[in-house]
Amino acid sequence: MIISAIYTYISGSKFLNIFRVLSIIPNQNKFMDHNNRLFIIFIVLFVISCTQKPDYIVQIDLKDYWPDTITSMTVEESQERSVQMIEDVMYKTVGKEIPPVLIFTLSGDSVNLKEILDERLIIISCDAHCGFSDEHALNDFQKALKKLNDHDIQPKVICLLVRFESDIEYPERFNDLAGRISAIYEHSYIIDENQANELNLIGGSCRLVVNEDHVVESVGMGISIVQDNRIFDELYAILK
Repeated sequence: MIISAIYTYISGSKFLNIFRVLSIIPNQNKFMDHNNRLFIIFIVLFVISCTQKPDYIVQIDLKDYWPDTITSMTVEESQERSVQMIEDVMYKTVGKEIPPVLIFTLSGDSVNLKEILDERLIIISCDAHCGFSDEHALNDFQKALKKLNDHDIQPKVICLLVRFESDIEYPERFNDLAGRISAIYEHSYIIDENQANELNLIGGSCRLVVNEDHVVESVGMGISIVQDNRIFDELYAILK
């Protein structure tokens, strides 16, 4: 009966059937002693931990906001779609776990991103196709990082250089940016476009604060055009 109940738990609704299992176990006094009942409870709890799926980041699809069928739109429509996209990125990223995506060292060695998430840290992205991206990684974020250091906050930073298919065919700009990035960031890596999309790194100037459990605490986008301390304020509120 006990084995049957455990099977029911595994194959059915875990939150409902776990109580059935635990209610059956104490009633088997004629067949089981206390230690055996504890062992069965341990097995059930072990099954719970093994069957729970990680709550990974949910990738958004840019075509949901700018489908190929749309050939033109007003400024207001574009702004509305952008706001909706940012809200969806927040909802599908914050509180979610970083998935095991493949990245590369600048020398070409492959690395599982999760293997280098060894402490609470910041992930930033950049690419060779957006001027805002250069400004973010090379200047704006560096200013914010210096102010954080002035407040005795010295987070580890991983810089992910997003590589598009065109960067492989025409690598000059990409290689130039990689050289400048590696001169500033100790932990610099290459991530291909598809893998960057899995992390919802949209637009080339994104920031993720990630905790020790590989869970995203906050998402930041863009640079400090209007407000000088925007990136610092955003990060200080999380890391202080």
